[in-house]
Amino acid sequence: MQVLSSNERLAFLLAAMGGEVATATFDLMEPRRAAELKQLYRELQYEPPSREELEYVVDDFLKFFHMAVNSLGAASSSELRPDTPSEASPRKGEQRFTQITPSDDPVADLNRLDPYQISQAIGSDHPKTIALVLREIETSHAAKVLEILPAETRAATIVQLSCESTVPTAIARQVLKSTVNKACTITFRPETVDQSQALANLMRALNKQLRVELMDTLAAADADMAELVKSKLYIFSDIVRLTDRDVQKLLAQIETETLVVALQRCDQEIGDKLLSNLSKRARESIVEEMEFKQNVSDEEIELARRTIVETLAKLDESGEIKL
Repeated sequence: MQVLSSNERLAFLLAAMGGEVATATFDLMEPRRAAELKQLYRELQYEPPSREELEYVVDDFLKFFHMAVNSLGAASSSELRPDTPSEASPRKGEQRFTQITPSDDPVADLNRLDPYQISQAIGSDHPKTIALVLREIETSHAAKVLEILPAETRAATIVQLSCESTVPTAIARQVLKSTVNKACTITFRPETVDQSQALANLMRALNKQLRVELMDTLAAADADMAELVKSKLYIFSDIVRLTDRDVQKLLAQIETETLVVALQRCDQEIGDKLLSNLSKRARESIVEEMEFKQNVSDEEIELARRTIVETLAKLDESGEIKL
């Protein structure tokens, strides 16, 4: 292949990306160079570059681009954290990924990578670029990647996926290869911490008076978070911590139908605690009804248990029972 000048290489790239990009580029250039480039661009409309030439130019551009980005990143890192090692040590709860060596088949490589790695590699890209990558990989894999992306990005990507791709094959291949290389730098997934659950666990360990004070403070600062924490302060298994007398007070507030559903596929210790605090006749009636309710869905069971937990919470907060 003959050696190409910088203008020829740029003309090849603009020819591949289309007229809209080319026009915007010409407007930003010094007039004399823009005129030279326009002439080369027009010539390529009649005699387009070969696939080999285009792949060479695109690959050369991407190598230069990544080298520049990596240089900036390295400079920033050395300025901000001069003693930081190149790869952070994994922490407890982090998911480590099996490293792969990129092959000549970027699509196969992407299907071997974890969806999280791909999502981090393309998450900040234009939705059109994200759609390009998702079109090429297995549908189930693409769906998992899409789930990880932010809601706004997902919506914009879906719109792009509904449109036909017009990206030249050579450029699409380079984008896929670049995505693989970026994804391979993601070596682990940080542990996802549910802040509301962490706060709820902390609150549960405190005495009731202090918990009420802190919940009031949290509600004043962040009402939504306070509601989330409150919904997790009490759990179904708290029932086993109640005295028999308090369990009886709880049962007096629960509809029979709700109890029957909540006891389905229930932990034996919780079931025994509830049933043992019913009269013999009521217990036999509940057990009999449970036989006819074995096909209830997990959602129905969860709803029934949540209803019982809410009742338990009200009784505890009012002081009628004590956890």
